[in-house]
This record gives sequence, structure tokens and C-alpha cells, in this order.
Amino acid sequence: MRFLIRCLLTLICLWPALPVFAGDPGSVRRDTPLYDRPAYGAKKLALLKTGVRLDVQERRGGWYRVHLPDSGHDGWVRMLSVRLGGKRKQGAGGIAALASFMRSGSQGTVVATGVRGLSEEDITKAKPDLKEVKRMERHRAGRAEAVAFAREAGITARPVDYLDPPEPATPSYEDEEEEELF
Repeated sequence: MRFLIRCLLTLICLWPALPVFAGDPGSVRRDTPLYDRPAYGAKKLALLKTGVRLDVQERRGGWYRVHLPDSGHDGWVRMLSVRLGGKRKQGAGGIAALASFMRSGSQGTVVATGVRGLSEEDITKAKPDLKEVKRMERHRAGRAEAVAFAREAGITARPVDYLDPPEPATPSYEDEEEEELF
């Protein structure tokens, strides 16, 4: 009987912190497909429109497993297509705030994407910085320096075969008909 009472008291004390352990809220940054597994070759379940609310359940590499609370769908999206954050979860005060502090080691949620790249806008607005190129070239090792370094380090040259040409690109998700959510 005492064991049952202890279990109930523990459950009652931890109840306010449970929303913290639900998925992290977020939204879709740009129209993106919802996949059934974390791979580009996976079946596309739907096309998510910009701004759709979602809860991030898991991370695997550059992918998030998400749950869409408005429709009940689950699936995988690319990490860079998700903007984390949103309305605070109900009950995110008191014990829940303490649990959040213990989870992130600071006063809020820590987010580190780990996958970086250039957007289309970054590429179109890019301009060469010739001054930096000249600066980099000053640090370049010449052939004689490289050979001397390799000799000192005991490094020997080895022939390497050329790579096979790449296979043609697969069609993008925009070429296919998909169910739109919202």
C-alpha cells in the first residue's frame, strides 16, 4: 500500500512537468514535403505549406520526425525547413521550467542545427572578395615546400583513380502531385 501511495505522489508531483517532455513546438519555414522516413528517396506523404505548426519528436542527422497537431499526421522533414519555437507549452512554469533548465543547462531551450548551407538568396547575392583571395594565396604552400614537408613526415605519393561521373539527378518533389495539408 505504501508503494502505491509513493507512486501516486510521485506522479502528482511530476504531472506539471509532463508538457516539457512533449515535442518541441515549431513551424514550417518554407513549403516542404513530409516523408515517411528520413531519406530523400522515401515516400512523400504530403506537402506542408509555410507556417504549418508542428511538434518535433526526434532528430536523426539532418532530419526531424514531426507530429502535426492540427491534422494528426506524423512524418519526417528536413531540419533546415523547420523553425523551432512558438507558443509556450501549457504548464511551462514552476516544475516545468525547472525541468527545462535541467534539460538545456540554461534558462531556455538550446537549439543547434548542425547542418549549415547557403540559401538560394545567399548565392544570388554573393560577391567575390578578391582581397581575401589574395590574402589566402599568401598562405599557400608551393610545390617545393609541399614535397619537403611530405619527405620530412614520411608521406609518399599514391595514385588515385578518378571518380565515376555522377548519376543524373532525381526529379524534385515539386515535379510530383502531392496531397496538400492546410
